[in-house]
Amino acid sequence: MEKTRLLTGRKKKIVRLFIILFALSLMILSILPLIKTWEFPALFLLLGRFHPLILHFPIVLIIAVFGIELLKNFDRFKPMASARLVLLIMASISSTITTIAGFLLFASGDYSGELINNHFWGGLITGIGILLATLFFYLRQRFSIQYQLPYFITLAICNISLAYTSHMGGMATHGQDFLTEYIPEVMSSFKLIEQKSPEEMLIYSDMVAPILEAKCLSCHNENKSKGDFLMTSYEQLLSGGKSEKAGLTPGDVEKSELFQRINLPADHDDRMPPAGKTPLNDNELALIKSWISSGAPEKTKLGEIESETELGKVVQQNMDEVVRLNRQLAIRKMEKEELKKELQELGKKLDIFIEEDPDEEGNLFAISMNFPPAPFTNEQFQKLSPYFDNFSKASLVSSDIDDNGLYYIGKMTNLKKLYLQKTGINGSGLIHLKKLKSLQILNLSHTNVDDAQALTLIQFPSLKKVYLFDTNNSKNLVEAINKHQPDMDVILEEGPFY
Repeated sequence: MEKTRLLTGRKKKIVRLFIILFALSLMILSILPLIKTWEFPALFLLLGRFHPLILHFPIVLIIAVFGIELLKNFDRFKPMASARLVLLIMASISSTITTIAGFLLFASGDYSGELINNHFWGGLITGIGILLATLFFYLRQRFSIQYQLPYFITLAICNISLAYTSHMGGMATHGQDFLTEYIPEVMSSFKLIEQKSPEEMLIYSDMVAPILEAKCLSCHNENKSKGDFLMTSYEQLLSGGKSEKAGLTPGDVEKSELFQRINLPADHDDRMPPAGKTPLNDNELALIKSWISSGAPEKTKLGEIESETELGKVVQQNMDEVVRLNRQLAIRKMEKEELKKELQELGKKLDIFIEEDPDEEGNLFAISMNFPPAPFTNEQFQKLSPYFDNFSKASLVSSDIDDNGLYYIGKMTNLKKLYLQKTGINGSGLIHLKKLKSLQILNLSHTNVDDAQALTLIQFPSLKKVYLFDTNNSKNLVEAINKHQPDMDVILEEGPFY
């Protein structure tokens, strides 16, 4: 009898401990989004570095529970059903720890961008989903079968969220095309692809850029810019990042931070790519070194490089790899033609003009209004949303776009130039545009934007030129912007329309 009481008392203590841990975990995960701006001590940021090491525990555990639920009616798997509560509790604890560590890694500032934000929210939803699934399972076993449906629904949701979060994490770690990289090449075996001759290839775009894309861009792109260093264009290599050192100094290898980082010893903390990722091989290092030493030419063709020079010799050593990379570029060109066709067909339906952006490389296009402009509303603009990432320029002059439409424009992550003259905006929606990290030119002439709304412009990270002709702005605004953003030109002229 005494033994039975001891067991009952111990069981009650375990239940109380479970309830406390559950409540504490749920509370912590719920308040994480509210403390994004906190500055954490180095010790906490160090804990964040353990996120990649522990994230596999909750993944395996919750998938195991889901698998048991699917297979528990088969004789071979029936004994496993009794382990579900233990697995769920372990998954709850480990997912909470993993999410907190991920948040601390996110808070360090080393990782940023829309992809990382999506990964964080996916992890948060997954963690809360696992906690709720554990709670409903416990209630079902202890009290009533009525908790069966909520349990199955939350278990399914957190597994779906887990798949999404893992996909976001995979893209953040290995690049956005990690899963789809080889699909075009497989499909291209059924199509005839026209390739450049080696002599016509460009030393930067056909040799250097593909190496950087394969080894560096997974951490230095528009969605994830580690150290605030972007490497998606030649100009960005010249600019550098948070270290304020030039990534590329033509003719000087010692002053080129890019080469210094990729050439560090494997055990060095600043070595790029970091441990766990494929480093540049000796031929690739030699090519980049000789390219920088030769002045880092951007437009020089391989046929223009003398074979006796150091750069010429390195190019010959890498020629087989160059041919393969050139084939990949040809595949991308084919993809762009298909994308162009899709966009132009959509443009005809919406009565707008869509063409390739001549100022940009890659799959980037420009939108403009036909003349005379037809009605073009926020709802029509929203139909372009599947292609938002493919636009670098948008001229919506005299359209029906208003401040609500700026919410959708704020999702065009690669937008660099935006012309909104003679639209119905008053500036209340400008706050949505500050997320556009690439936006450089904004024309607001002939609109009702006033000083209070235009002050939002000082929060735009990359804005270089703003046109405010015939608006409700004063000279005091110009002085205020010049004081806070001296690199931004506020121009009281009508400005270009495209």
